[in-house]
Amino acid sequence: MDLKEQLSKIVDLRIPGFLNSVPEGMVRHRSFREMSTSEWYYSFLERVFNSLNRSFMPVFRASDGEFYFATGYRPPRPPQGKNTLLHYCKSYLGALRVGRIPGRFRSGSPKYGWEEFHFFEWWHLREKFADYLHCIASEGIIAINFSITEPPFSEQYFQPFCDWLDKEEISINSNNYIPFYFVYALLNGPDANNLLKGRNVLVVTSYDEEKKEKITEGLKTRGAYDIQFLKVSRSKALKDRISINDLTMPIDVALVAAGTGAASILCQLEPLNTLCIDAGFCLEILADPSKAKSRVFCEPDSRSPSGIKSL
Repeated sequence: MDLKEQLSKIVDLRIPGFLNSVPEGMVRHRSFREMSTSEWYYSFLERVFNSLNRSFMPVFRASDGEFYFATGYRPPRPPQGKNTLLHYCKSYLGALRVGRIPGRFRSGSPKYGWEEFHFFEWWHLREKFADYLHCIASEGIIAINFSITEPPFSEQYFQPFCDWLDKEEISINSNNYIPFYFVYALLNGPDANNLLKGRNVLVVTSYDEEKKEKITEGLKTRGAYDIQFLKVSRSKALKDRISINDLTMPIDVALVAAGTGAASILCQLEPLNTLCIDAGFCLEILADPSKAKSRVFCEPDSRSPSGIKSL
């Protein structure tokens, strides 16, 4: 049975700590089976905390940018009742305006998540991207944005991305698949303090000194003990090779923000033997907390822990 058929169940995404800020029915998610998403989240938390300084646990997020990288650009489906031809014409023209032309990958914006590869880079790196996802799927977790919202977000990629994972023989199952928004909830919700308090944290991202200071301040507010940084390129982190030789050990938690390049960076952090998580936009929130209002599962009901104690 292919992945698309296996993910046939739709569950309401109810995450402890966000039950008021994200009302019932607002976000649903594709699942392997009918289940309580609260219990699913608690199971994820247990694995996260049990991995700290004990085992390599990469957590990679896949959403519209990663879908586009793996399968090529696909415009959103037309809303019901809208002219299909006009909708697709506008979608493709809009894509062309921001440089999404055939043979070139361009994702994000100059302010956040900017990545760009020409055709031969893209073709070559897509093979490596699949290799990195093999590693992550076997060792950790892939948080895939197979959510269902109104209006729809990136739902046009569901079948193509499932087909691509099947083609590349990247095994996605109930042990390594979680909702994309579990990562947002963990790093922005009431459990973030338990995760970060008293920890030695490594941040791997592109930054200037101002942003570095703001991220440091945000992590200190969450109780982080020691913070180190590794810098990667802003738009081509998927090609970067990093060195951890000069880091002060141990590292308890590694937070990575590198677009599709996070897949490569996570795999390179395996020697740390701890939790290495693709934090992405969550680092933007650490630097500027006002950005939490712009996305779901980024602004919790309160900062009281959801129930898992620090291990």
